[in-house]
Amino acid sequence: LRIWGNYFKMKRLSIKQFSITLLIIFILYQMISFGYFYKRVLYSINSILFENLKTDSVILKENIEKNIRFADISNIAAFLGTYSATHPLIDKIYLLNESKKPIFSTDRDISNFSLNKRCLNLRKLSADKVLDIDCFYMKVKVYKKLTPYFYYAYIIIDKKYQNSLFKTHLLNYIVIFIISNIFFGIFLIFVINKFIITPLEQLRQYAYYSNKPLQSFLINEFESIRYSLKNTFHRLKSEQYKLYELSTKDPLTKLLNRNSLIKEVDRIILESNRLKQNFTFLFMDIDDFKLINDTYGHDFGDKVLISISKKLKNSVRKSDIVARFGGDEFVIILLGASKPFQIKKIIEKIQKNMKIPIKKDEASLTPTFSIGIAFYPKDGKDFHELLKNADIAMYKAKNSGKNIYHFFSLKDENKLLEKIKIEQLIKKALKENNFKLYYQPQVDIKTNKIVGCEALIRLIDPIEGLIPPDKFIPVAEETNQIIQIGRWVFQESIRQIKEWEKSRLRGIKVSVNISALELNDEILFQYIKNSMKVIDAKNLCIELTESVFIDYTENNIEKINLGISLALDDFGTGYSSLSYVKNLPFNYLKIDKSFIDDILKDPQDKIFIKVIIDMAKTMKLKTIAEGVETKEQRDILKEFGCDIYQGYLSSKPLPAKDFENFFLEWNKES
Repeated sequence: LRIWGNYFKMKRLSIKQFSITLLIIFILYQMISFGYFYKRVLYSINSILFENLKTDSVILKENIEKNIRFADISNIAAFLGTYSATHPLIDKIYLLNESKKPIFSTDRDISNFSLNKRCLNLRKLSADKVLDIDCFYMKVKVYKKLTPYFYYAYIIIDKKYQNSLFKTHLLNYIVIFIISNIFFGIFLIFVINKFIITPLEQLRQYAYYSNKPLQSFLINEFESIRYSLKNTFHRLKSEQYKLYELSTKDPLTKLLNRNSLIKEVDRIILESNRLKQNFTFLFMDIDDFKLINDTYGHDFGDKVLISISKKLKNSVRKSDIVARFGGDEFVIILLGASKPFQIKKIIEKIQKNMKIPIKKDEASLTPTFSIGIAFYPKDGKDFHELLKNADIAMYKAKNSGKNIYHFFSLKDENKLLEKIKIEQLIKKALKENNFKLYYQPQVDIKTNKIVGCEALIRLIDPIEGLIPPDKFIPVAEETNQIIQIGRWVFQESIRQIKEWEKSRLRGIKVSVNISALELNDEILFQYIKNSMKVIDAKNLCIELTESVFIDYTENNIEKINLGISLALDDFGTGYSSLSYVKNLPFNYLKIDKSFIDDILKDPQDKIFIKVIIDMAKTMKLKTIAEGVETKEQRDILKEFGCDIYQGYLSSKPLPAKDFENFFLEWNKES
């Protein structure tokens, strides 16, 4: 079986081929074994009969030759009768004379003798011919004196005995044949079990558990299934490993990802509670990473993240945890470190490693981090609280100048909560129309007539009351809500201009402030452009601060070059006011309130205001002084040649209806 198995190892069989092969082998075995057993029966019987006949014939011949006398057989009649009666294979014996005439028969009736029977000379008789003949004969030589005489002894075989003997032997061999087939059947069962049933069970076990690889099979289908399962399990194992990596590791940096970090921190908290130990939570954000991506491309941005990850790993102990939280944010868990001087030492090492430049072609980059620090359990008793407070501290660090670190404090949290509260109030105000526009008069110094007004937004919440602009405007700019606010302000201002153009206020100019973020709002400027078809462009003035021009482009100015007046707000507080005034199409310069406040006290401010006004006249620009609160301030401005003033000297900002009444009353008196 082993040799057979080895023989077929190189050539696989199908189940069909295997089954047909077994069937053919079984049939061949049946045929061969039956033929073999049948021949064995014939050969055994023939051999027995032949040997018996041969031996008995010699004895019979000797007795006949010894006792017969010429023409007198009485001497051997008794012997032949006894011999025939006692020998089971011999039915009758005939003696024939030289002329082959019967002269004696053991059944005393010589008339029954016939030479038509199949008789063979004893000399020609062999073992394989015994069953094919009915009788055999032998020649007996007798001498009378010196003359030889010949007799013939014909021995008739007892066919009944011969057939019974054959049947007996055949039955014995059939029993042996059946037993041998039973053993062969057992062998077949063994083969089927080994090559079909056992492989199927092994494949089933392998499919369920796949705990260890299987050896190759003889049957082709089984081998194909085994090979397929092996490849499938190998692929599944590889995919499971990849899925595990994806589920636990960041695919880019190979650091722990967010989900793994949360589980790890939860485990560390349990361990820290058991051992009564503290740890430190560092939340880190790469400074200006968006600028890196925009400038050098995302591929280089990925290279920066990979490099930073390696530097962070090299900056802490092996027992500490480094994870990429998402985007350009990283988290470091410092186990057992809870003293500020310990944290400072580690952060200094991180900052030192970060100074190693990351190169791209001829450019080199040294990214920096803003880091927020929270301590367990002082600043948080679970992951989310630690993350929240470290995030608050990180934004404090970023707002304080970047590339620095900041420890969390309750004061920072209160500021953040206040910011979140204002952000929610802004959302609510936009939804429920809680914003209102107030208008502060702008008065011509020479004629003392109101010639314009500045639209100033107010947030009036039904519960919180009035929210000052210096509180909600910075939050709106930080959260991008300023875009929606700006759109609302212009819609309301243009609506008001359109309404006033139909009243006695039709010539009044309304000034509206615009931020740097709003300058890039295509929807807003498309609205303004469309509005010029329904209002007089001369009645709208846009005020821009110098901060708007940090990202100055000619395209930005072209967008608002629609015949609308432009005013440069807070002039003198920036660093390059004169360049803006020279290159951009402004109509007004607004002198900042900070100079007006000290005009009576500080001679330098007075000189500076005089210079601004003279410069504006030279450039054919009008000047507007903000924050005028006293007649003395107004008189000095009038003396210097200022064109317009606004401030509490004339009026505080007023709602639209109150401003209309104030305008009519003021201009009537003037």
